[in-house]
Amino acid sequence: MARMIVDAFTHVIPQRCLDRFNAVAARPSVDFLRGLQGRPYLAPMWNMDARFRAMDAVDGYAQILTLCVPPIEQMASGAVAVDLARFANDCMAEMVAQHPDRFVGFAASLPMEDPDASLAEVDRAVQQLGARGAQVFTNVNGRPLDEPRYEGLWARLQQMNRSLWVHGARRYVTPDYDGETWSRFGLWAALGWPYEMALFAARMVASGVLDRYPRLPMYLHHSAGMVATFSRRVNGSWLELQAEAPADQEAYQRLQRPPATYFKDFFADTSGQTPEAIRAALEFFGADHVLLGSDSPFISPADHLRTVQNLQLSPADFEQVVSGNARRILHLDQVAAG
Repeated sequence: MARMIVDAFTHVIPQRCLDRFNAVAARPSVDFLRGLQGRPYLAPMWNMDARFRAMDAVDGYAQILTLCVPPIEQMASGAVAVDLARFANDCMAEMVAQHPDRFVGFAASLPMEDPDASLAEVDRAVQQLGARGAQVFTNVNGRPLDEPRYEGLWARLQQMNRSLWVHGARRYVTPDYDGETWSRFGLWAALGWPYEMALFAARMVASGVLDRYPRLPMYLHHSAGMVATFSRRVNGSWLELQAEAPADQEAYQRLQRPPATYFKDFFADTSGQTPEAIRAALEFFGADHVLLGSDSPFISPADHLRTVQNLQLSPADFEQVVSGNARRILHLDQVAAG
């Protein structure tokens, strides 16, 4: 692969997927989809001409594709969810095949309410469609991802030498306070997603998932949410001191090293949306664990790259962030060679 800028966390809903989702998605997911369609600046999500115009504003620029929210498991269940995941992956693989100079890979979508079906789909997506890994969300309809039913998925991704993209999943129907029936003022996404991202990371640490699958890169969206900006809360002895239940204390005792040290094993992106959040991710994780991720089309690629350029990173660190890290952990050079 020639040197290029790799945007490793961008969102898409191919038009055919959007049509299918609108036809079968349950509420409130269908309401969310309609909200996306009501925002003209999000047209590059499904309109490829608009997407290509935005991409052309950056020289030597290519994207990794991930399906936009809502997650498959929030839209449907059972056989319908499995069908939606397969259809979405087929559509994204087709985009990569048709435009290899623009799209250098995709993360598979999975029907996470069904772990067996998810395992079968990740096999198909990687082995037959060329997915670079899979995207999951910070909860599965309110359930945590450190549950034993997902062990097979983590093991398979590690065995296949693939990565895990992680996106926020909190919904407005999850209230923030007792006595309320929904999250008011849009706080479910504005503050709920950064909180849930840190919660996801902490649960994967405390439950020993990172011990069991140390070669599975986990790539956290929105600059890893609260992990970096509240790094003191995951350092020192804060975690162990707060674990009062015997089972939780025993879980910490089973870890192979102090829990705080695991958090730097995660990868983050640059979509923290402010220079302060991006700098926090770079300082906490290190430039070798941060990938360019614009959150496009919510942020334009050109605007986001200018934000990263204005951080005035060293040339070596800048090269890692905008290209080298994605090529390394996603094995993009192997794709080009193949």
